[in-house]
Amino acid sequence: MRPMEYAVITDDIVRSSKLSNRAAVQSEIKSILHKINKRFANDIIVEFSFSGGDEFQGLVKLDSKVFTIIKEFQKQLYPVKTYFGVGFGKVTTDIAKTTVEMDGNCFHLSRDALEQAKKSSQEIVFFTGNKESDVVLNTVFLLISAIKSSWKDIHYRRIWEYEELGTLERVAKKEERSAREISKTLQDAKYNAIKRAEEFVHNYLSNSTLLG
Repeated sequence: MRPMEYAVITDDIVRSSKLSNRAAVQSEIKSILHKINKRFANDIIVEFSFSGGDEFQGLVKLDSKVFTIIKEFQKQLYPVKTYFGVGFGKVTTDIAKTTVEMDGNCFHLSRDALEQAKKSSQEIVFFTGNKESDVVLNTVFLLISAIKSSWKDIHYRRIWEYEELGTLERVAKKEERSAREISKTLQDAKYNAIKRAEEFVHNYLSNSTLLG
């Protein structure tokens, strides 16, 4: 069995110092952190909180909804762009109230992953401690980022509505548009390809034999 126990998710706001409404963004992030911590309480070991500047971090179960949590952050933070660095590994200190009081290789890998995300301008980077797994996961995320780079507000909005409501007809009713138009928006966004890629990530992360 894989001898790693936790996942650390570290997030940093893209070009935060240049935000004209930085104080308002930080206030909104605090509210979002509270909501995420509450919603995923069963999966989070140490709650997400600011770990320095415009960066926040949390410790979660390795077998938890790691990618689901990241996706929810992206949705809640939009249109603010962020980088996510995820590291898998051990904690070598006691479990504390905040992650800034803790240490372990999962924290170092998460930090390295975040720096790589910034360097490569990639939304999400995983450092699992297994080079083959890192190549697989980060190649998938690179392709996802490439597809999403052409998305506009309407693509994000209608895709999130579709994932929440479940049918084209319900989205069409909410948008006061035809189901055909909603379908075309999803096709333009290559939603089916994105969905298959995300399902692959979920399945890959849940398979400890592939990561170990």
